[in-house]
Amino acid sequence: MQKCKFVGLASAAMLAMTPVVASAAITQYSDRSAFETATGATTVETFGPTFHFPIPSGVLNAQTGPCCAFNGDGATFGSGPPLEPGDILPGVTYSTPVLGPGCCYLAIDTQANYDGGFLDTTQSNGQTLTVTFDQAQAAVGFDAGSLMGNGFVITLFGADDQQIASLTDAITSQTPAFYGFANDTADITKLTLTTTTPGVDGFAIDNFTFGATSAVTSGTGTGQSPAGGVPEPAAWALMLMGFGLAGAGLRRRRAGLTLLDQVLPDVAIGDL
Repeated sequence: MQKCKFVGLASAAMLAMTPVVASAAITQYSDRSAFETATGATTVETFGPTFHFPIPSGVLNAQTGPCCAFNGDGATFGSGPPLEPGDILPGVTYSTPVLGPGCCYLAIDTQANYDGGFLDTTQSNGQTLTVTFDQAQAAVGFDAGSLMGNGFVITLFGADDQQIASLTDAITSQTPAFYGFANDTADITKLTLTTTTPGVDGFAIDNFTFGATSAVTSGTGTGQSPAGGVPEPAAWALMLMGFGLAGAGLRRRRAGLTLLDQVLPDVAIGDL
């Protein structure tokens, strides 16, 4: 019975020590068509045909407006009307910190290499763009060119702001190219994006793409970047409990063998 009890304790300990890991496999895409086919992410925010500068709150979503057709001294920018509620697609909020009064750190801008408006920052001090989703996503994508420097860091977050993955990618063209990221589960609730190049716009993106609210199970991207699993707090608790059970089992087994040695000192354990 002592042996059976120990085996049971050891089995329970091994199960308890098996970590519960939050992990993700991120597939990267450079072809927009392949990305949309594989993921079903086909909602594209184009940021409109003209620019709106600045967005003084540092927050842009479907509720933003009316605003953003002129700067602080009243000089008109662009040829279109002010940004109105509903001009930006629902489901996403774009934001960046506003660091001081009269400063504008978020704008819909225009430039020769972009088709209509694109989202950027007016400062070259490493500003970070945060994109928050109303509903968890399985894939996101956007166009970016060298206006954002020669590379960027994108970090994906899940529930409770738990980091899913952090990836660095290179920008090799002045003309915007597509960058897509698909997760194997639909749990992307937020992302952050910033350049890796000092002295340029912290971010400059166009045609932001989302809408994949189911897990991505098919499709082949241009690169696989598995994100290392991070044990959750519950996993650590289970592991510690497992070590405790294993230690208790070993102590009981030693105690049983010591008692047998005292009672039957001349009998080999194998003869029992």
